[in-house]
Amino acid sequence: MHRKMMFRSKYGRIGLFALPYQLLFEAMAPIFECLGYIVVPLSWAAGILSTHAFLAFMAFAMAFNLLLSAASLLVSVTAHRADNTTRAEALLEYRDPKSLVILFVAGLLSNLGYRQYILAWQLKGLKDYFAGHKGWDKFARQGFAQESQSS
Repeated sequence: MHRKMMFRSKYGRIGLFALPYQLLFEAMAPIFECLGYIVVPLSWAAGILSTHAFLAFMAFAMAFNLLLSAASLLVSVTAHRADNTTRAEALLEYRDPKSLVILFVAGLLSNLGYRQYILAWQLKGLKDYFAGHKGWDKFARQGFAQESQSS
């Protein structure tokens, strides 16, 4: 829709950075992630990738996700401590340690199933887009009233 704006200085930061970022890192990310889920285990099974390298790669991927989750929680906590009078700066309202631990564990476990679930929907969205289905599916409204019963 905005192809004419891509990589053009005439449109400033939107044309030079924001739109190319969206294309390369957001729209194409599901494809590369899916390829990674296929290529890495196949490379290991074919003997191209050693077991040590395979486990190191998996550990790195989980550690990076854990780092991102921890960083987001840290931003939340430090936003509260920076200015206790301004609540608008805080990203989350979780201050108690139990909630922070639960969110931290959820961030770790998101690698094991939830991320793949979201990936499936992203791939379906890309497939629908390239198939020409570019709108939202709208459903007809139905009321809660039941049909009148004839006696």
